[in-house]
Amino acid sequence: MTRQEQRMQETNANMFKAWNDQNFDLMRSISVPGMTTYLNGDQTSADQSGYEEFMNLFLTAIPDLKFTLGNNVFTGNKSYTEWTSNGTNTGNFQSAPPTGKQHVTKGITIATYNDEGKITREDIYFDNLSYLEAWGYELSPPDSGE
Repeated sequence: MTRQEQRMQETNANMFKAWNDQNFDLMRSISVPGMTTYLNGDQTSADQSGYEEFMNLFLTAIPDLKFTLGNNVFTGNKSYTEWTSNGTNTGNFQSAPPTGKQHVTKGITIATYNDEGKITREDIYFDNLSYLEAWGYELSPPDSGE
């Protein structure tokens, strides 16, 4: 294993540790200041401060949020990590009040690293509806206007 691969593996493990420990300083230490983040293809942040806001959104709604890692694949300057998250919605999610219900959600994170092994970009993919339904939200068909 090359030193770069070791750095990427350490950084990847620390990325999920930062979430599990709610450690913003750790997240800043393993990413570049201009780190960009995309959730299901939409950009959610363009720098570390924006990423901290992104983390706060979920950690406020789910203070006990924890990630368990599945398969990890490292190729070139990217990692592909399967994960499962779980937690209880005991805080506000944006303007929505807490439901007190638990969720289990599966997803994948694709991280891109620079030569020092720091994250430059993170692409996160998961089904938003899965945790919202677990919290008790329902998807209703649109009003037909009739």
